[in-house]
Amino acid sequence: MVEREIAREFYRYDGEPIDQASVRRLLAEFIVDSLGQEIDRQKILNRLSEEHIAQRDWALDRNIQQLVSQRNNTYLKQVRDRLINRVAIPRREAIEAFRRITEGNDQFGLFVGVAGLGKSCATAELLEKLIDAGIPCLALRMDIPTGEVTARGLGRKLNLPTSQIDVLNGMAGGRLSVLVIDQLDALSLVSGRNQHIWQAFEDLLEEIRTCKNLKVWLACRDFDLEHDQRLRSLAEKAHQIHIAPRWI
Repeated sequence: MVEREIAREFYRYDGEPIDQASVRRLLAEFIVDSLGQEIDRQKILNRLSEEHIAQRDWALDRNIQQLVSQRNNTYLKQVRDRLINRVAIPRREAIEAFRRITEGNDQFGLFVGVAGLGKSCATAELLEKLIDAGIPCLALRMDIPTGEVTARGLGRKLNLPTSQIDVLNGMAGGRLSVLVIDQLDALSLVSGRNQHIWQAFEDLLEEIRTCKNLKVWLACRDFDLEHDQRLRSLAEKAHQIHIAPRWI
């Protein structure tokens, strides 16, 4: 957990990847060498700076904000390109999910329904509402082709400097942030197309569990939730919203 916090809070400004274990040892040695002396934040930052290490401030980093915006726009385009005449029909489920995220206490939420009822459309509309509200958010599809086995590797696959969780935490600065995960059924043991990245997904879940102000909204087919124990266990912890046929 300490090393995860180091990865979230610090980076090497010489462009080299940061070694969290080395930073942890460096800080421990600095404390031991400073026994009997007052230690404050600036002294710690000065010592880290001697090793080309600085604290992240992604809430003000325009490059990070642009990268996240690009990822979200890519996701929204993928959904819009599949719409009839590229026109989205407003979904009451998206409104309900937004209210649940901003007013409820659940860390996890879930759109569930049969194939073709509009889970991705509702997810895209939810993402747009979060963006319009100024809430740091990031969309992730679990059907992306990748051989990564860690959350950080998955983030770098999407051209982010580290995992999606670390990026959102840095941008939010202690405020609410939201990770939106679509196509969760791609991980299903029954019918999934991307089962091999389950290890990276589990690593992502471990990072999520350490974040108090992060919420996660998922979208998954009900068939896979019913027949895959791993997905079903995750869904049982989430507030579920069933996607109804549009004519209801």
